[in-house]
Amino acid sequence: FSAATSNDAVYFPKAGLVDFIAYYPYTSSLSGTVYNVDLSDQSSQAKIDLLYSNNATEKKNNDAVTLNFSHQLSKVIFNIAADGEISSLAGLKVSITNLKTSAEFDLADKSLTDKGNATAIEMKTTINGNTAFAEGILLPAMAATRKFLFTVAINGEPVTLEWDAGSQVFAQGKKN
Repeated sequence: FSAATSNDAVYFPKAGLVDFIAYYPYTSSLSGTVYNVDLSDQSSQAKIDLLYSNNATEKKNNDAVTLNFSHQLSKVIFNIAADGEISSLAGLKVSITNLKTSAEFDLADKSLTDKGNATAIEMKTTINGNTAFAEGILLPAMAATRKFLFTVAINGEPVTLEWDAGSQVFAQGKKN
């Protein structure tokens, strides 16, 4: 990033070294160094995809600062296509059960601590004719009873298909 105007420039101290820590998406409501993660609304993936950079250390006056961001959460993507038994994906909903949607990410030490109760998360699903794309950003975790639920209409009746993902590891910074 760069300063919006020359009045917004960041000046280093004349002596000493500076470390830079950055995160996205921005919030003005930090509690100390704790960023509150909320994954309950998956409708805008960019608004919940936590990026973090702490690589710019020991910088002195006039040093160039390059921030290398990395994903701190896990992403799950499904590419879904209709077939002979399910001819239409209209109204498709994809959710995952037994995951927490809240956590605290400490910008100082990069620790991520989940909080609250486990619940179902409805993934963002985009349907385009007979194909669909479902995506979700999740806390890095493993849960013994976690399942993906796919709800589709077959002959006008809602049917839920289930995939047990209890042994699947959702690693930090990985796309599954």
